[in-house]
Amino acid sequence: MAGAACEAMPEHGMLVADPTWGLALMGNDPTGAPHRYGVVWPDIYSARWEHGTVVLLDLTGKILARAGDQVVLTIGKRQDPLY
Repeated sequence: MAGAACEAMPEHGMLVADPTWGLALMGNDPTGAPHRYGVVWPDIYSARWEHGTVVLLDLTGKILARAGDQVVLTIGKRQDPLY
């Protein structure tokens, strides 16, 4: 469901490296089963490999999070992840 926020997507989970999305969110689907969700990151974010892991960066290049971090996302709004 690229380009649209999925209503079933959880707002919290663990960031995981993903070949399509760069960083995806590993959370639970509505049944409680683990599921990897692709994240359409706003243009103010980017990701890169650093020291063997994928990091999430803001516009200034500041690292906000890394693969493996637990995060809370505000779906559909431009806001930094909280963790």
